[in-house]
Order: sequence, then C-alpha cells, then structure tokens
Amino acid sequence: MDVLVILLAHGLNINQGRVSYGLNYGYVVDTAAAFGRLDILKFLIEIGGESMHPGMSGFDLAFLEAYKSCHSGTLMFLEQHTGFSTTAVVASLKAKRKELRWVDDLLGPDGE
Repeated sequence: MDVLVILLAHGLNINQGRVSYGLNYGYVVDTAAAFGRLDILKFLIEIGGESMHPGMSGFDLAFLEAYKSCHSGTLMFLEQHTGFSTTAVVASLKAKRKELRWVDDLLGPDGE
C-alpha cells in the first residue's frame, strides 16, 4: 500500500493504461481483485478506481478476476459495493463470451 500511495502522490493515473498480471491485463482495480488485495481494492474504489471492463456492475473484470482466483472476501465486497451478485455478473459474462473474447481468456473454453 505504501508504494501505491507514493505513486499516487507522484501523479499515477489509476484508470489509464493496462497492468499486466500473469497472462491477463486490467486496470489497477482489476489487479487488486485478482490478487485478493481487499485493502487496496477498497482504497482504489474510494479514490475513483475503475475496472478496465466495467460491464453491467461497473466492475465486471474485477468480479471475474476475484471469481477465478476464489477470493470470497473480495467478491463479498464487490457485491456490497455494486449491488450485483457474483452469480449474476459471471452468468452475464458467460452469456456474452462470444463477443467478449477476454472472458474466454480468463475462464478458458470450458467456462470455469
């Protein structure tokens, strides 16, 4: 968290550019969700952090990353923050997977 605060103080734009984590890309919010960093995720959202793929919840990529990584605390926070259930967001993304190639990239061809 200290490094993030220093970067923000020096002008880091948290909603610009893509952050690579493994084989995936997203904004800093999505990366925090992927790694289950709830403290950082809450902080980023408080200061206006966005998801690279907002979708219906405003944070669809963050939901999918937390879902794929089994971070239940992160999912509970996202559900409370957005008012959307994980089940609804993931089901919506799975239904749109032909038009949203990044969903298949994360879930794989079998959907899980």
